[in-house]
Amino acid sequence: MRGVGNICLMTDSARRVLIDYLTSVKPQLDDVLLPEKNAEFFGELSTVGDAFFKLGARRWADAYLALSNIEHDTMLTDALKGLGPWRKGPFDMGPVTIDAEWRGDLKWDRFADFLPDIGRKRVLDVGASNGYYMRRLAERGPRLVLGLDPAHRAFFQFLAVQKYDPQPACVLVPTVWKTLAMMKPVFDLVLCLGVVYHQHAPLDMLVALHRVLQTGGMAVVESIVIPGEGPLCLVPPGRYCQMKNIYFIPTVSTLQKWMWDAGFTDVQCVSVTRTTSEEQRRTAWSSGQSLADFLDPQNPDLSIEGHPAPRRAIVIGKKAG
Repeated sequence: MRGVGNICLMTDSARRVLIDYLTSVKPQLDDVLLPEKNAEFFGELSTVGDAFFKLGARRWADAYLALSNIEHDTMLTDALKGLGPWRKGPFDMGPVTIDAEWRGDLKWDRFADFLPDIGRKRVLDVGASNGYYMRRLAERGPRLVLGLDPAHRAFFQFLAVQKYDPQPACVLVPTVWKTLAMMKPVFDLVLCLGVVYHQHAPLDMLVALHRVLQTGGMAVVESIVIPGEGPLCLVPPGRYCQMKNIYFIPTVSTLQKWMWDAGFTDVQCVSVTRTTSEEQRRTAWSSGQSLADFLDPQNPDLSIEGHPAPRRAIVIGKKAG
């Protein structure tokens, strides 16, 4: 198959899984790619295949492939935990419930009522992780929910959940948001949750989201924000809540201004919520540290580095005609 063939020279298990998957979803991807960029897009995924090998994705591929040999519930639990840690969820896998670090259902409830009708429409989720929100969106009957996320572990988690509860409309591609430049403006809804503060140039990403929307389409953008109403950003000099790759944390008004500057109209903030241990916590499926470890033990209003504790805002905007 043209575009996928250059990955087919790979023999590692992670690459084989990627080849088979891309071959199966290529018709859906062709539907949203600019014709002149089709080969380039799949060429980029060839590079992803190399990265899978170099970064040890074989471990997660083998854990995923082990799901084909499950004989009882304990084996299923062990195989799924082999794909961990699970950061986003929860997922109901029949006899097993994956209680991930983040309760995505709580965030979903904050913006679900603001979404437009997406029946038979195309939806994009940038920074989709393992596809939790993609699957929630798929419940509303879209023709396509395309997710982009470069995290290898999340890709194999997505495949594992799809194996037990297939959602044909959901397609997750392990790539970065910059590949949006290769896509047509065909999406009716774009989600971008928890991504903007990871960007060196957040406005560039928002412009890219605006470009791939159809006229009248909506974007839903979520970000950590700092208190205050002025045109301000926190630029952490080191880590923020132990995260290394945090570049700009805006106020709500700054996030809204970024949306306006990117071309969106009807921009409004629909939620500002303090992150609590009800939503983000350590579980048997996540391991390691979580929110409680990232806050100042003497003052939970501060991060362990002394910055304002995380709160998250959800802002929506539309693409005018």
